Amino acid sequence: MRRELVYNLIQGYLSPIIYQKERVDATLWMDSFIGQYILQQTGLLEKTYTPDVLFPHRICLIKGEQWAHEKEWRVVCRIGEPCEKGKVKALPTPIPSAIYYGTYIAPESLSMLRGIIRALSMENNCEIKEYQMMIDHSSKDFKLKAVLL
Repeated sequence: MRRELVYNLIQGYLSPIIYQKERVDATLWMDSFIGQYILQQTGLLEKTYTPDVLFPHRICLIKGEQWAHEKEWRVVCRIGEPCEKGKVKALPTPIPSAIYYGTYIAPESLSMLRGIIRALSMENNCEIKEYQMMIDHSSKDFKLKAVLL
């Protein structure tokens, strides 16, 4: 009997970042999560109840207001139900206009990402600017500066 290979479907959601003044208070969500776990272990609770099903997704999309100038979008992924081979669809990827590499990026990661960006640029006949973030040693408040590569 031949068995079909089963793969996990990775679902990605492209969402804009939410910029706000205060951190998210996860107390109620964690209390309900821990309480449910305890009740399930004792056999008193069979079905899971989640007060805010979007909380794990939403928590990944919140940053402080000081970052609002970035106008960032983020792909949040989760592993979904298993699916048969060949049934996975690629996540549509918008073409970025620029990439900013972190100050302490590993050389092998930088090399790999630059190769991907070059291929993406050629494939889509567009220019994607690449910047290396550097510490601005003349700044008193730990500012960074972007250097075009």
